[in-house]
Amino acid sequence: MIQAASGLASGKDPVKCAEKAASAAMDSLAALGSRKADAVMVFTSGETTASFVPMLHAIRNLCGTGSLTGCSGAGVLTQEGEIEGENAVAVLAVVSDTMKATPFFIRDLKGRDEEVGREIGRLTRPLLSDNALLIIFPDTLSCNPDQLFGGLYETAGPVPVVGGGAAAGVSAGSKTHQFCGGEAMTNAVSGVVLTGAIVSSVGVTQSCLPVGKLRRVTRSEGNAIRTLDGIPAVRALVECLAGPGRQVSEDLHRLAPHLFVAFPSGAGREMKRGQYLVRNILGVDPEDGSVFVGRGINEGELISFALRDPDGARDDLKAMIEESLPLAGKPDVGLYFNCCARGQGLYGLPDIDTSFIRNTFTDMPLAGFFGYAEIASQRGRARMHNYSGVMVLVSEAPSC
Repeated sequence: MIQAASGLASGKDPVKCAEKAASAAMDSLAALGSRKADAVMVFTSGETTASFVPMLHAIRNLCGTGSLTGCSGAGVLTQEGEIEGENAVAVLAVVSDTMKATPFFIRDLKGRDEEVGREIGRLTRPLLSDNALLIIFPDTLSCNPDQLFGGLYETAGPVPVVGGGAAAGVSAGSKTHQFCGGEAMTNAVSGVVLTGAIVSSVGVTQSCLPVGKLRRVTRSEGNAIRTLDGIPAVRALVECLAGPGRQVSEDLHRLAPHLFVAFPSGAGREMKRGQYLVRNILGVDPEDGSVFVGRGINEGELISFALRDPDGARDDLKAMIEESLPLAGKPDVGLYFNCCARGQGLYGLPDIDTSFIRNTFTDMPLAGFFGYAEIASQRGRARMHNYSGVMVLVSEAPSC
């Protein structure tokens, strides 16, 4: 059996927020007959750094467990809604005799990505089984995700990995924080391994949608795409946006903040829904026609340009949820790791993503946060996503 409940609170006093959120979750569990939790996830937002330790101790005392993991974010969410850019706490409390949650915490991430990935693999490998789920919260500001996930795969193999990159507060110099037990550290990775008689479903939704055809990189240097299909990359971008009566030069200027490059990551190298990675366009060189991207580029790989589109993001979210229905059945608990560039910044309105999830999975406890990146495995390897939402649904495995 898996029982779960969440609590959400905001206000000026971070510790009182933590107490209110934890109390709400535990009151709901008490109504189900449980007086203490077996495991807790905690997500915070706002300028709460100085209060992290007392916040975590308050939550542990109220929930009756030291099995706690989580991180800081740019916002938090539960099935009740989303809170962005202010002091807030989301608490998810779980009781189960069929699922076990084993938290972990690794310090000193910066410059040690592969080593830390291997250490996570060594720590979690004895726990991994066919239905295990690894959830991680790295310090995004100190992380090279390709190296981190490479080290993890080297020692743990193709275990399903989900999570989110922790986010910092809005003030200058703010750092991200990772939680485990009663500790809050920066430059670290926190996480939890879920094992037992469980089944899980993971979906990825994108807010940047491909436009135009797939193109092959025919010349590159570092993170610069020099040519695509033998023509300058900027010209290929212009051709992608060109249409009847459209002033492409004006469109480039107007659409620049909404333009990205997408890399197919699924089998067959097609731009299928949820099976591509989005990276920022950092700039262009009008003289030689290069496009500079937020990752290294290899000659021969396929790319597509993508546009950030709120209407398309709604449709993609709906499609992801519908695809999850036959896999999830009636889930016992959900997690949602959302990009800090989604929410009100994308839609112009709050609570869009959580409303879609709540309307489909009625009464399902949900918790998550707005982060700097989202994590979900594709083709057996953990991947860092951007401008996306990662939905995780967990249920007790059906008895044979």
